[in-house]
Amino acid sequence: MSMNFNKIKKVYFIGIGGIGVSALARIFLKQGKQVYGSDLAESVVTKDLEKLGANIFVGKHEVGNLSEDVDLVIHTVAVQEDNPELVRAKELEIKTMSYPQVVGELTRDKYLIAVAGTHGKTTTTAMIGLMLEKAGLDPTVIVGSNIKEFNGNARVGKSKYWVIEADEYRRAFLNYYPTIAVVLNIEFDHPDCYKDLADVEEAFEKFVSRAKHTVDHPERLKNDLDLKLKLPGKHYLYDALAAEQVGKILKIDNEIIKESLENYQGSWRRFEFKGEINNVIIIDDYAHHPTEVKATLKAVKEKYPDKNIVCVFQPHHIDRFNALFDDFVESFDDADKVVMTDLYHVAGREPVISYQLPVTSEQLTERIGEKAVYVGGLDEAVEWLEGNVKSGDVVITMGAGDVTEVSDKLVEKLRN
Repeated sequence: MSMNFNKIKKVYFIGIGGIGVSALARIFLKQGKQVYGSDLAESVVTKDLEKLGANIFVGKHEVGNLSEDVDLVIHTVAVQEDNPELVRAKELEIKTMSYPQVVGELTRDKYLIAVAGTHGKTTTTAMIGLMLEKAGLDPTVIVGSNIKEFNGNARVGKSKYWVIEADEYRRAFLNYYPTIAVVLNIEFDHPDCYKDLADVEEAFEKFVSRAKHTVDHPERLKNDLDLKLKLPGKHYLYDALAAEQVGKILKIDNEIIKESLENYQGSWRRFEFKGEINNVIIIDDYAHHPTEVKATLKAVKEKYPDKNIVCVFQPHHIDRFNALFDDFVESFDDADKVVMTDLYHVAGREPVISYQLPVTSEQLTERIGEKAVYVGGLDEAVEWLEGNVKSGDVVITMGAGDVTEVSDKLVEKLRN
């Protein structure tokens, strides 16, 4: 039986700071619903939601945060069954749903364009959303990053068109029934919930089987509109070619497709230009898988071929780091210097480590060789950069954790 969201007045989000969940919170706020939620830490995302009217509890999840008049509790897929707020919701007999379950219900009778793949989902989703907006199709868009044109990570439209990221983590994307399924690439990732590559491929096959149209293998598509993007690197071109195919399925005029894709300026933490201070260029990127790291550094090299490239890297999630360790070793060829920080542990998605880690940042530093230096914490990374970066260098911070703070602090230090 489908959920009637029109009757929902008060919603509580567990893990409201998550990039997908926060987009859903934005949509509900714009629909006039009361939005409450909790997250372990304050962030740019939670602060933005509070400005829009959300009431957020920061810190340890507490049963007292949840009131009896809540109509629906929405949680991230990473929330454990013993989460005190989730347990309390069930005691109060409040309806509980995961984020992908809610999105699946909201889009069941819509024209859904769902973008999947190990890499490139956010960029491609944003490109498609902006293209549909320019074509006058007034889409609703949920994207995994803040998009300048949307003033956040969601756009609320009034048409039948929805554009979303379809994440394979814990097979979340199997909650969706897309009209168009976009599959950018498939690699082994999330070893905490997939056995091997074959297991990942099987999930993607199920996802694609539900779609009326499929766009895949963008690396095989011809650049027939002669797209010239603002973002460097072949990986961004492949994302744009996938978006172009969606535009053609929707019969959008080629001029609109070309103009919207060529005007795409990127998003938060995707090859994001943070500034050029004292002739030092600072970029921040979300790359956290070996393939992404390699592709992003190659793009930096292509854009700045004569400059010294300093990469600050923060490994993300112990299972991924362990499973892909040897691939990480080979990912930094285009960096002249690698500044290694400690592993970022993902709350709720990995066990509390009470034993010696199977692999460490120090070990990766040693395997990379002389051009790598281990610094430990993020403050130590900023301190190292302050003392070692020279005029003409390009600094890129990389990782899915909080390493973005390094780029922000470096910009501030160099300005002062």
